[in-house]
Amino acid sequence: MQSFEPTAGKMQRIRIWWRGRDWKTFLLGIPALAVGLLVIVLGCLCINLSPRELQARYQSEAQAAFKNQDYPRAQTCYERIVILDGSDPEFTFRLALIRENTGDLAQAATLMRSLAPEDRKGYPPAHYWWARKILAADAQSPRSLASAEAHLLRALDGEVEDRNAVHGLLGSLYLNSGKLEDAEYHLTRAVASKPIFRLPLARVYVLRGNPTRARQEAELAVRFFRERAKADPIDIPNRLAWADAESFLENFPTAIQILEEGLAVSQDPLYHLAIARVYTGWFDYKKQQQEVSAGELIALLDQGLRHDPANRDLLNRILEQLHTGGPQADEARQALRNALAKGGTALGPIHFALAIDAHVRGDTDSERFHLDRAWDLDPKSSLVANNLAWLLSQPPSPDYARALALASTAIEREPSNAAFRDTRGKIFLAQGRWKEALSDLEVVLSKSPETPGLHIALAECYQNLGQPLLADEHKKLAAASAKKSTP
Repeated sequence: MQSFEPTAGKMQRIRIWWRGRDWKTFLLGIPALAVGLLVIVLGCLCINLSPRELQARYQSEAQAAFKNQDYPRAQTCYERIVILDGSDPEFTFRLALIRENTGDLAQAATLMRSLAPEDRKGYPPAHYWWARKILAADAQSPRSLASAEAHLLRALDGEVEDRNAVHGLLGSLYLNSGKLEDAEYHLTRAVASKPIFRLPLARVYVLRGNPTRARQEAELAVRFFRERAKADPIDIPNRLAWADAESFLENFPTAIQILEEGLAVSQDPLYHLAIARVYTGWFDYKKQQQEVSAGELIALLDQGLRHDPANRDLLNRILEQLHTGGPQADEARQALRNALAKGGTALGPIHFALAIDAHVRGDTDSERFHLDRAWDLDPKSSLVANNLAWLLSQPPSPDYARALALASTAIEREPSNAAFRDTRGKIFLAQGRWKEALSDLEVVLSKSPETPGLHIALAECYQNLGQPLLADEHKKLAAASAKKSTP
C-alpha cells in the first residue's frame, strides 16, 4: 500500500494537467510539429535509402505538398533536393516558385536571376517567368520591352512546358511594337491551343490589310470568350475579353450590354472603365460617318464620362469638340458641366478640360478658377501645375512666388520636359533672374529649339548678362523664325 500512494499522486497530477492544458497553444504549434516530424521521417529515410531513391521520395513529397498549397513542407523538401543535387535547375525553379507563393519575392527573384541571367541563355521556364514579370511591371519603356523579348526568345530556344503561351506573349509584344510580320508568325502558332490570342491576331490582320481574316479571328474570339463568360457569370476577365472582341467587330451596343450585365452581377469598378473605353471606340467609329450629328457624338462621350469621369481619351475628344466652336462646342461644354455636377472622386481632369476651354475662349477668370480646382483635386498632375504656373505669371497681377513653386514642382516630376522648363525660364525672365532663366532656356533650346518665343527670351537673357554678341545672334534667329512662320 505504501508504494500505491505515490503512483496515485502522479496520476492525479497528470489528470490536473490534462484538464488545464492550453489547446490553443498546442494547435498553433501543429504546423511546426508537422514539419519537424517530416524532417525526422526523412532523416530516418536517409539512413536506409540511396541518394537517388531519397531524391525521388523528396520530389514526390514536394509535388504533393505544393499541389495542396502546403508551402513550408514543399520548401523543406526542395531545399533538401537542391542540397542532394544542385545541378538540376528544375528544383531551384520550383523552390523559387514556392518563395514567390509565400511572399518572399526578393529571394524568388534572386533564385530566378541565377537561373535566367540577362546576358545569356539559362533555364527556359525561368526566362518565361522573368518576361511575364517585366511586362506586368512596365510594358511601355523600350528597355523593358527589349528585356522581355530577350527572355521570351531564350525561353523558346529550349524546353518550356507551354510553348504556345510563350509564342502568344511574344507575338503580342511584337504587335505593340509594330513588328507585324513577327507578330503574325508567333500569334498564329499560339492560337493553335490558346484561343485567347485570337483577338491580337485579328488586330495584326487589320494592320496588314487583311480584313477578312481579321473578322474570322475576331468571330472565333467572340465564341471562345462568350462560352466561358456565360458558364460563369462572375468571370470578369472572359467577359471583358468578350466585350473587347465585340467592339473590334464594331458591335458596340452588344459590347455595352455585355459589360452592363457583368456590372449588375459583381459591381466591379473594372466594368466602368471598360464601358468608357467602348464609348471611346464607338465615338471614333461614328465620327468617320458623314451623316452622324454632333449631338449624337457628344451623347456618346457624355455616356462614357458617366462611367469614367477621369478618362483622358474621352476628355481629349471633348476638347476636340470644344475647339470646333458653335452648337457642337456648346454641347461638349454642357457634357463637361454635367459630369462635374454629378460629382465623384475624379473631378480634377474635368476642371482641367474646362480650364483649357476657358483659355481658348479668352475667359481668364474661368481658366484660373478651373486650374485652381484641378490643382486642389489632383496635386500630383505635372501638367496642371505647369499650366497654372504659366497663368499665375501673366500680367496684370502676376503671383511669381506661387507660379515659380508650381513650375518647379512640375520640373521635379518631369525634369526632361521642355515645356515645363520653358515655363519656369519665362518666370525667371519676368523676375529679372537672368542666370536662372538662362539655365532653363538652354535646356529648352537643346530639346525643343522651335519653341515659340525662345530666341527672344534668350536674347534678353544674354543682353542683361553682358553678352551683346550672343544676344544679337538670337535676335537674328528670332527674326528668321518669324519670317518663316508669316505665310
